[in-house]
Amino acid sequence: MSLFTDTNVIIEVIPDESNDQDDASKFDLTWLATEFTERSMTIQIEFSTPAYISAGLNRDSLRMTVLESDHFYSAETKSEIIAGTNSKIKAPKMMPNTAFTKAFVGMSGSFGNLTNAGMLGNFFVNLLLSGAMNMLWGLLHSMQIVAHFPLINIMMPGNA
Repeated sequence: MSLFTDTNVIIEVIPDESNDQDDASKFDLTWLATEFTERSMTIQIEFSTPAYISAGLNRDSLRMTVLESDHFYSAETKSEIIAGTNSKIKAPKMMPNTAFTKAFVGMSGSFGNLTNAGMLGNFFVNLLLSGAMNMLWGLLHSMQIVAHFPLINIMMPGNA
């Protein structure tokens, strides 16, 4: 993995027109190949100032350009990717890698688990009480009909 450096691939930020940041150093980044499989490579990108990435109305782009073609092959055709080939993806808004960000990410994961448990519990309670609720609604409907009988002017016997 240490063989993949800036001599093999260039990764750069292409700012959107809506991102009004004039200082190009705000878009500096470092990257490291962290994992290889037979069909893919995982790259970890660290931005020098992540708050400025996609700070405008639209997302900025990340462009990866292949410099040495002997390391990269197409997954579909198994042919060598030509040097100079590039690919773009849209970059989402970033947060700095601080202790607050890590706590926020951990907290959001636990809230997701709490929400899932609440929904599952609600489903089982509704399943258990659905029979009793149907009978209660049926009782209310029949009481409503009986309560409206005096409005229709129907002769009813006293024992009714």
